[in-house]
Amino acid sequence: AKGRVWVCEAFNYRFDLNPGNPTRDEGDRILILEDTDGDGKADKETVFYQGTDVNAALGIAVLGNRVIVSCSPNVFVFTDENGDDKADKKELLFTNIDGEQSDHAVHAFLF
Repeated sequence: AKGRVWVCEAFNYRFDLNPGNPTRDEGDRILILEDTDGDGKADKETVFYQGTDVNAALGIAVLGNRVIVSCSPNVFVFTDENGDDKADKKELLFTNIDGEQSDHAVHAFLF
């Protein structure tokens, strides 16, 4: 959206299976990367949302001011109500998505 790249960070990916890896207590982030000077490299990073509820999210779809994020067993809809590139509202779209591992459940969305 708007020529930017949206990223689901997975810093806390499978921390229970990799106890030696560093973790971030505040949780993973949904980031917006932007090239503000036109050199082809992202030079601005905005944290749209951060929380343990999106640890190792696997998919993202940006639809106007709504952002759908899949993070098994949940799918969330975040809404930026005031246009400041920060999530103002979080809703649970659906839950209880099963898979043998979280990696094999829900991923990206396409509309």
